[in-house]
Amino acid sequence: MIVPMKKATLIVMKEDKDDVLYALQESGHFMVIGSESKDTEEVKQEDLQEKSDGLTAVIQQNETILRAIKPYNKKSLLSPNPEITYEDFKEVSVEGKEAIETINRTLNTMQAKESRIANLRSENLHLRPWLDLNEPCNANKDTKSTITRAGFIEDAFIPELKELLEEYGGVLTLYGYGEPGHAGMVTYLKDDKEAIDTELKNLGFTDTALPDISELPKDRYAENIRRMKRLSSEIAILNKYINNPNENIEDINLFHEQMVAEHERESVDYVETAETVCFQGWVRFDKTVVIRKVVGKVTDVFELNFEDPSDDETPPTILENHKFWHPFEMITEMYSMPPQGSVDPTPVAGFWYWLIFGMMMGDVGYGALVALFSLVVKKFKKPKGDMLRLLNLLLYASIPTIIFGVLFGSYFGVELTKPILFSPIDSPISMLIFSMIIGALHVISGMCIQIAQNIKDGDVMAAIYDQVSWIVAIIGVGLMFIPSLSHIGKAMAIAGALVVLLFAGRDRKNIIVRLLSGLYSLYDASGYLSDILSYSRILALSLATGVIAYVMNLLAGMAQGAGIIGFVLSIFIYLIGHIFNLAISLLSAYVHDSRLQYIEFFGKFYEGGGIPFTPLRFDPKTYDFVKK
Repeated sequence: MIVPMKKATLIVMKEDKDDVLYALQESGHFMVIGSESKDTEEVKQEDLQEKSDGLTAVIQQNETILRAIKPYNKKSLLSPNPEITYEDFKEVSVEGKEAIETINRTLNTMQAKESRIANLRSENLHLRPWLDLNEPCNANKDTKSTITRAGFIEDAFIPELKELLEEYGGVLTLYGYGEPGHAGMVTYLKDDKEAIDTELKNLGFTDTALPDISELPKDRYAENIRRMKRLSSEIAILNKYINNPNENIEDINLFHEQMVAEHERESVDYVETAETVCFQGWVRFDKTVVIRKVVGKVTDVFELNFEDPSDDETPPTILENHKFWHPFEMITEMYSMPPQGSVDPTPVAGFWYWLIFGMMMGDVGYGALVALFSLVVKKFKKPKGDMLRLLNLLLYASIPTIIFGVLFGSYFGVELTKPILFSPIDSPISMLIFSMIIGALHVISGMCIQIAQNIKDGDVMAAIYDQVSWIVAIIGVGLMFIPSLSHIGKAMAIAGALVVLLFAGRDRKNIIVRLLSGLYSLYDASGYLSDILSYSRILALSLATGVIAYVMNLLAGMAQGAGIIGFVLSIFIYLIGHIFNLAISLLSAYVHDSRLQYIEFFGKFYEGGGIPFTPLRFDPKTYDFVKK
């Protein structure tokens, strides 16, 4: 069901703004939108913008620190989140803020030391070819009559360089090797500069600048190594604090959640005068009294009005269905929200998702494991929100998995009982036909929803000519494969096709154009056939689950023939093999079942395009709220 919306206009005194926003955020029922009030004067306050920007910077810093300490934050998968009251959440965690600041200073210090190590390592890389130089690097300078150049040259050109320098009375001193080649120092007279420089260039001599230090390169190199070791030791000491955040991780998470919530409040759009502020937003029709009470607990001086949305407004959408169908709202929301005034497909889509999921898995053992996993996580983790919905979806989907496991006679891939229907592995053709029947019914149910929508919109002719005609034709084609009903099926298929041919182009006045349009519409039959063939993936996934389980059982059985060691090995094969198969099968069923909903089912009637209802609310990831 799509919950109707009311548009709310709330005016409060300026001094009550922060408390009212906190109360609205705590209630989680007020979606703030840009105010359109013309009776108040909009005033841009630079200090509020600066505060919002400052909170953004704090949140980004917190996220950086949380990422840095995440590898060291040891927490059990089933550990529940700590609980906190709304009253305590309102008080900013001083401990968390101090811990964040301390870790931030520590990280900055570590980064500075790591940068220093990188610089020392780079300098040593530059010094390494010159370790045999027996004088300080800055001692090699030009004199009044000579020039000294340090650089690199390839070994192949060294003899030619020596010959050149001997000719001019110069000197070449070779040292170690670097990436550009052999390190060397060239000294020659200034009078020969022009000639020698030209030859050096031709020989590929590459100049380099030695560090400006008054030490021997080998002494500086050794000192740099000592410095890097010392800095590494200091980083290791600082890292101990980063590696043990468990003692203050809850305070850090709390401070971060508080800053995120405060930023949400500071980002709210409103209009203000000298004394008042005005908020506009959307509220569920059944929460108007709640909102009035929430504001009334904060202040007695306020004005709150509710009105129905106008024709040119697009209210947001929130879905509310029976407890069993509530988890399946995720399937609709992941595709697109239905707009206000349309049909919520969740109950019908949820039923088919539930059924097809069970067909794809189809194993009693796997269904039982999924149910057990969901119940254990719910019991100990106490999840909320989307995580809880996902677990409930898996829990509910385990029911048809077990049912079809019994119908297919599959228990962890072993046929313990005779199949009531058939075994997909032994009778793949029967499973294919069964999948096609389910697919046809699934597609037809989507068309039935479109019929309901057309009737709701007052377009009964569209329901008859565009949906009922195709339903009759599809059912007729199916009946043609049953010998005793083939004549009835043939008549239905022809009747449905004739209706499409004659009335698909009913908006065209020219009879020939109308018939051509109807003839073109008959081409949609290939689309319906393609849609129904897509349900062969049910057969593929059920076969994949069964075959992998069978292979794992076969391998484990072979290992058991090797004595005690083989028996122990077979246990590991059973555990690892079936857990792997269960994980892959769950993921495949989730994805392919969703695909059948979105393409084959939703494509027959669903347009989507609704705006999700996103109220101002607390949405902590690491804490759970409890009432005081």
